[in-house]
Amino acid sequence: MEQLELKISFPFRLDGKREQWPECIFHYTSQMKALYTEALKKELAAASADAEDACVCAVTLEGCFFLMEYEQLMDVAQTVRKYFTLAEDVFWSAHCEPGRLSTGILNFCKNVKMKELCLDYRTSSVEEAKKLGYPPAHTEMQHTKQVLEHSVFTDFTIAIGGAGCNQTEEIWSETLRDVGGFAPMAIRLAADTSEQNIEIAAKKLVGFGYEPYIPETDSSENAQNPSKVFIRQGRTLLAPLPDGTIGCGLGAITRLEGMACQNTLDFPLYLEASDQIARIAHAI
Repeated sequence: MEQLELKISFPFRLDGKREQWPECIFHYTSQMKALYTEALKKELAAASADAEDACVCAVTLEGCFFLMEYEQLMDVAQTVRKYFTLAEDVFWSAHCEPGRLSTGILNFCKNVKMKELCLDYRTSSVEEAKKLGYPPAHTEMQHTKQVLEHSVFTDFTIAIGGAGCNQTEEIWSETLRDVGGFAPMAIRLAADTSEQNIEIAAKKLVGFGYEPYIPETDSSENAQNPSKVFIRQGRTLLAPLPDGTIGCGLGAITRLEGMACQNTLDFPLYLEASDQIARIAHAI
């Protein structure tokens, strides 16, 4: 049976620039989030026709899912479960800024058995955080640590993304210490992590019982490159390898059988035609 990934877009953001995030909405209301939830559910139901003979092995929540209400996220998750055939060990993953894990979001993560949480840092140094008015990365991480310590996560991966992958050596060491203290099954570094920070990670994470992970299927050439994934000793990391992607939500991208299309970035149009796939997507 064909294996597919389902990517669900949540376009609301607290800050940033439209040039950098053209698919995002920076000024929104509770009513807009409620309307978007209903439109998203309609599109998921319609898009499931493309997965009739397939199994969804991964569900990825893109954008700022953590700005949604718990009930809205559960509505979306229940719609996914209703209309799609999910693998028994379906791989749920999402991005979140450190310090944004509210009780409601954490409960949602527990409910869907979230397997990977990518912590997207907004700044890479204390100076940059002060300049932009953000709390320092370590302060945000301490909040995340307090929340996760009271959770029931067992087998999950933490990915370090955003500005975190190029933090200064001092901040990066603190980040690795905090993440290693969570004791996740694996720690994944962003693709653009600097070589220096990869080397530091390799040294620091050994002390927390982690070792570099290189898939057996990797070519000898890839095996020579420093690993960006560190796994707890004695564990096996099985990441899904989908045959295609179904994208739902504002600006979401679908890639199936050599075809690629992107949903509209027009919020009113999306709300109006979310159950009519042809009207909200265009080839790319």
